[in-house]
Amino acid sequence: MADLPSDVLAPRRSPRTINKLCNGVQMKTRNEDGDLAILSCRDTGLLLALAHCSGWSADRIKLKIKKVSGIEFKPEDIWSFHWRWVMDRGNGALCRKDIEAMLWVLKEYGITVSERGNKPLHTTEQPISASFRKVWTPKSQDVLPLCKGFNESARRQTKDYLHSKPLSFLGQFSPMEEGLTMQFGTTIQRIMRETLAEWAAAIQVIMKETAPYKSLKDRESVIMIMEHLCNFHQKYEEVYGLMEETTTFGKVKGNAVHIQSTGYGVKVLCGLLMADRLHVIDKIRKEERERVCFERMDNSDLPADGKNCNICQDPLDTETPEGTSEQGLKLIICCQQVIGETCLKEWLARSSPSIRKNCPNCRFDFPVCFLVKLFGEGYQMEVDSEEGGDDLEDTIVVEQPREVINLLSPSRDQSPEPLGPEASRLERSLAPSPAVEIPDPTFITSRSLSPSPALIAAGYRPAVGPPSMLGAVFLNPVHTHIPRGADGTPDFGNAWNFGGPQVERADDFMMEG
Repeated sequence: MADLPSDVLAPRRSPRTINKLCNGVQMKTRNEDGDLAILSCRDTGLLLALAHCSGWSADRIKLKIKKVSGIEFKPEDIWSFHWRWVMDRGNGALCRKDIEAMLWVLKEYGITVSERGNKPLHTTEQPISASFRKVWTPKSQDVLPLCKGFNESARRQTKDYLHSKPLSFLGQFSPMEEGLTMQFGTTIQRIMRETLAEWAAAIQVIMKETAPYKSLKDRESVIMIMEHLCNFHQKYEEVYGLMEETTTFGKVKGNAVHIQSTGYGVKVLCGLLMADRLHVIDKIRKEERERVCFERMDNSDLPADGKNCNICQDPLDTETPEGTSEQGLKLIICCQQVIGETCLKEWLARSSPSIRKNCPNCRFDFPVCFLVKLFGEGYQMEVDSEEGGDDLEDTIVVEQPREVINLLSPSRDQSPEPLGPEASRLERSLAPSPAVEIPDPTFITSRSLSPSPALIAAGYRPAVGPPSMLGAVFLNPVHTHIPRGADGTPDFGNAWNFGGPQVERADDFMMEG
């Protein structure tokens, strides 16, 4: 539609003009009871005005017509109705009076024609509708899928498939997804495929810039999904017309997603396909951390500010007058800090294998594979002799499955919210009162969500927040000095109530930005 002259934007108010515009044709459909539902002449005029002047998609027009008339039409039927109306007029440009009538109708309904919304519906591609759940929650316990074929079982199937393939497969549909997306037609399938491939190429650049054992930063990953959903949104509108206004339709309320159109439903689905691939990447990197666990560091490999042990402050990989030296270990599996091997073994040897053993820096619970690598195969035999015990998955509490659906912004102009709860600063007091009895520190773990009254009185809080706290920046105060006993060795027992200098450190493994 060409730019409209200013005098045309003040149209005549003539209902007879609308009757002439519709040419006696009114849109009809069958309701759920099989009864014939006929759109009024005035509402038919609104439908034609929206189709020809607004640039809206058939999905969006369907929602508006249902709101004003109570009658629901299929987007395919709306597109066909407008196409036939244009063909009956000889496929020619609208005359001045027709444009006046349409602008008057739009003004009567409070609709303003956007400068960019001027692509007639019949020049777009005919849509294909698909059924989506009207209200869908990522954490819902029910078994109803988001759309036909997309349920938890199908998602696990895709994750298992991608986990068994090279990373290059991240940008391709899995066999399940290939069949799933066919219901949307070849055009939407192509747009989804392009979006997924572009996202995979971008995320692999980030992966190459990040050590293979490090988790990708949550916020950076989510923003990348948002950017590619914007690309999907734009490509969709170029083919089908403007998607529905997200201030009203498809709005995320709480943790539930309200879906009222195929376009927005597919956008949500596309975001979930990318989120599932993030889960696969997380799993691969977690496995790499468990494989590596830690690296032994030579003095030449240590950074300038990391030449000393984080616990005892003795120089690392340097021979003492007594002829001993402390080997530095870089804790790949958790906080990436360098710590003396002897100090770490002493710290971990203070309790029996049945009690969780954690990092003295970040309080990450070490899995059995880490302890076996540190202490040798004999440690595994000792663990096997103990009764009970949790499996490996339960020992790693800082890695929880991520869902980004609450960040799949329905609007390209909407800024993403932070993933998960707000970042928490988890602090310990510098010096507990001497009058307070300090409990056994081995019972302070990342699973201690409710510290005992004695711990609270002493000023302690959990070193790591609740398991649901993912995507937050974990800032842990780190003791840079550990008190020594009479023999000069580090006193790990008093390390818990030592009031020495502390520094705040954001652990790479547990932070997002």
